[in-house]
Amino acid sequence: MKRAPLWLLALNVTLLMQVTASILAQAMPVLGPTLTGAAGVAPEAIGHLSAMLSLGALWFLASGHVLLPRWGAVRVLQAGGLIGAAALALALTGSWTAMMASALLIGVCYGPAPPAASDILMRHSPPNRRALIFSIKQAGAPFGGAAAGLLLPYLAGSYGWRWALIVIAAISAIASIAVEVWRAPIDFGREPAQGNLLRALLAPRTIVLPFQAIAARRSLRWLAGTGFSFACVQGCLFSFYVTYLHTKLGVSLAAAGSAFAMMLALGMASRVAVGFVADWLGSSVRMLIVLGAGSSVSALLMTAFAASWPWALILAASGFIGCAAASWNGIYLAEVARLAPEGRVSEATSATTLLTFLGYVIAPAGVASLTARLGSYEPGFIAIAALPIVSIAMLLRVRALDDTSRIG
Repeated sequence: MKRAPLWLLALNVTLLMQVTASILAQAMPVLGPTLTGAAGVAPEAIGHLSAMLSLGALWFLASGHVLLPRWGAVRVLQAGGLIGAAALALALTGSWTAMMASALLIGVCYGPAPPAASDILMRHSPPNRRALIFSIKQAGAPFGGAAAGLLLPYLAGSYGWRWALIVIAAISAIASIAVEVWRAPIDFGREPAQGNLLRALLAPRTIVLPFQAIAARRSLRWLAGTGFSFACVQGCLFSFYVTYLHTKLGVSLAAAGSAFAMMLALGMASRVAVGFVADWLGSSVRMLIVLGAGSSVSALLMTAFAASWPWALILAASGFIGCAAASWNGIYLAEVARLAPEGRVSEATSATTLLTFLGYVIAPAGVASLTARLGSYEPGFIAIAALPIVSIAMLLRVRALDDTSRIG
């Protein structure tokens, strides 16, 4: 029997672990009104919980990249899935402090997904299909979020929110164990003996190395700024979507979860589509420019939502937001990998993704604070709508630098 090509095995592993990581990461935002109610805090506090999750991911992206050559990318993904499953147990107490700690740990476990997957796919994917393959892997993120949006409200409504979290923890553990069969052929070339691991994780040089990778190329610096801008919009949409529909429009948690799932499902399909188009055009940057405009429109569209809208229109708007604001990630990571210095893909991915996660931390926390002060979500959404427009200017600079380097 003919063996599957190694790039397909690599894609299967990274896609499965991306789906799993996304379900873990979206569990708390999807159950936002239920969790904040159980903990006795205001609904908009879910933004702080999302910020803690992103903060945990930031720590891994700053220091955890040293684990990749030691353990191998697949092993790091497995460890993240297992520890993330264990971290959900903290939230079962119903304490807000415990939920914040759980979110922080889940963020640490989500952190390996971008650099580990980029390392695997850059080594094993055909160059002329790289944007599409990266986009298929990244489609696992909205797929996982859509699964969370459909599954978790049902489980919480039927069996209680604690059982919903237990089911998610079990899914993460099973997926992490299942990919062990493919680890050996993918994780070749490991360097297990590299000195004291704890010292390497805490060393200042460890934090500096990823930023040196992007500092080496001006185009990467501009591209990193683009990722931050896009992430501010996406982070707020993902963090507040269910709570916003539930509290502003008065729809049920299950209905809001369905709209969230629609947004992410269309985002998933769009990630694959824009990856195909980017490969066909031979330019991920052109597609990112178009998506920058769409991301800005999406944030403004949120401010127009009204209880008088027909449910079909809300679902259609959710689908548009998913296509326009949640489909950029795959081609962005493919472009980072293409521009990264030789042999430093995981470091460049860690640094650019770290800046992306800063957007996920700063924007939801900022909008949550602004909403608490003004009593309305709309000013925050209007403010973040300006950022993707700035990113278009950055992308034009990336394109100009790339054209210059090709001519030279």
